[in-house]
Amino acid sequence: MIEEIRGDLESLARIVFRIIRVGVVVATYPERGTVRVRFLDQDGEVSYEMRVLVRKTHRDRDYWMPDVGEQVLCAFLPYGREQGFVLGAFYSSADPVSVADQEVRRVEFANGAYVEHDRRTGNVRVETPGEVEVRAKGTVRIVSATQVVIMAPNVVIKAEGGATTATMEGNFTLMGNLEVIGNIHATGTIIDEGGNTNHHSH
Repeated sequence: MIEEIRGDLESLARIVFRIIRVGVVVATYPERGTVRVRFLDQDGEVSYEMRVLVRKTHRDRDYWMPDVGEQVLCAFLPYGREQGFVLGAFYSSADPVSVADQEVRRVEFANGAYVEHDRRTGNVRVETPGEVEVRAKGTVRIVSATQVVIMAPNVVIKAEGGATTATMEGNFTLMGNLEVIGNIHATGTIIDEGGNTNHHSH
């Protein structure tokens, strides 16, 4: 009886070994969403093209490709090694964690860009060495309960398209000089404390 159980366990172990394996990506095919993986436990055997598992591919689509040299966990269908999937990558001593915090969700890129959310504070941080562009066919709103701060060496606010009108509502304080290329029309009083405004009577 014991020998039969031992034999069954050994058979099960061999099946699991064939189904779940760890390897290193040696080639990627981004146009097909597939990779080839080298398994060091089998004298450097290289897999057939394996599909990379993602969250959605039909109406909504998710896309990611592991890099060459990335360690990944792979799963094979039981009837052959021709049908395999890359389940994902994992951290190791060669690729340590970038954030050691239970409350932080972070997506990080090789060029230094990242998106990070901290559940404790609710703060979201986006940083990138390149440009950020948001396009919408509808209204884009930025709403804050406290304040909105825009900081840059050069700030351009431009109204373009069919109706080239920019409207600003509220009270504003300008700290610095103002240069207007065009006319100024005021429905209220213009107060010049420096005494440089020309006053005309008609």
